[in-house]
Amino acid sequence: MKHASPSRRRQRGAALLVSLLILLLAAMSIFFGQVDGATPPAREYATRTALAQAREALIGFAASYPERHLDSHDELRQVAGFLPCPDTNNDGKAELYCDKAGMSVIGRLPWRTLDLPDLRDADYECLWYAVSGSFKNNAKPKLLNWDSAGQLRVVDAGSGAVLTEEDGAAAVIFAPGRPLAGQQRRAGTGICPGEQGNDYASYLESGSFPDSSTVTLRQGARDDLQINDRLVWITPRDIFTRVRARSDFAAQINLSLVRISERLQAAGLPQLDDALAQGAKQVGAVPDEALASGTRYREWKEKWNDQLRYLVCTPAQDCLTVNGEHCAAAIVFAGERSGGGPRSALERTQLGSYFEGENLTALGTPATTLAGAGAWDSAQPSADVALCLRAAAPPGARP
Repeated sequence: MKHASPSRRRQRGAALLVSLLILLLAAMSIFFGQVDGATPPAREYATRTALAQAREALIGFAASYPERHLDSHDELRQVAGFLPCPDTNNDGKAELYCDKAGMSVIGRLPWRTLDLPDLRDADYECLWYAVSGSFKNNAKPKLLNWDSAGQLRVVDAGSGAVLTEEDGAAAVIFAPGRPLAGQQRRAGTGICPGEQGNDYASYLESGSFPDSSTVTLRQGARDDLQINDRLVWITPRDIFTRVRARSDFAAQINLSLVRISERLQAAGLPQLDDALAQGAKQVGAVPDEALASGTRYREWKEKWNDQLRYLVCTPAQDCLTVNGEHCAAAIVFAGERSGGGPRSALERTQLGSYFEGENLTALGTPATTLAGAGAWDSAQPSADVALCLRAAAPPGARP
């Protein structure tokens, strides 16, 4: 039996290595072909997964905001719905303050604050994040409730079609993708690629921040040479659908209404803010000074003030009838928009989109009869709540 020479064995070994290398290259070609292919696009899937995870974490942050911001006595003194500031120095943490009230801002996703890993897109870039001035937690907006509108608008980069609803987006999350021509992404020392600064234009192709007006952002495509940002967004409806799902949501509304009523009665039914005379009564807003600062009901009143009306008889007397009771004053809470979702900009100017029946008549005319539920009920979310307030008895009067 003949044995192969050492030279022949080396040749066979080399041929085997070449064959294995060819197979490896073929397998890699197939793999990356699948990654970059269209069915299914593995890279797009990886990006979408990261974006979806960030989106869910932000909605959860907004819904659990009171628990995340307990005071020194472990009391819920904050309302739900706020979103964090972005990370502008590449440390993974939300900044404590992000520009003036009403200004929409941008930065990297604050993944540490959201208890997330440093999420990356398919090109190994960290995600970016813009938050509307109407939803950020510092500086806070004047109002924050189920009628709040977002200041961010997303359009399709190709067609220009508006992708967000009329009430805009409360937040937008970006997967920046690989750098395009003109984008210089310098190395840095942070966990995320890039330097510590907030040079978002080196990563994103649309938007100008900070801004107090509507900011337009463009949804791109992965391989587009002009705009390759991939975006997901969070609407006000997304946030307040989750907030309304809290088991204590109705209780928080009703406790706040009761505490406000008690404070107004204890203060002797003080004068209204923005008062408008309507016959024997005045109609306006609950005055801040009547409510103790730093309290849960004061914070709730400030953020839900557009849903409330305060009516006071002038002079103090029982000129109102609320659910059959004679009252010296009343509070009416509007409830949610009929059909759900935020009221439109036009609806927010129309008293009839908030109140109904006798309440609507009493708020807009000298009429003095009001009617409504005694507490807000999620089973009838658009029904008015009407509460009777009585003037404090004069000193020495019999109960």
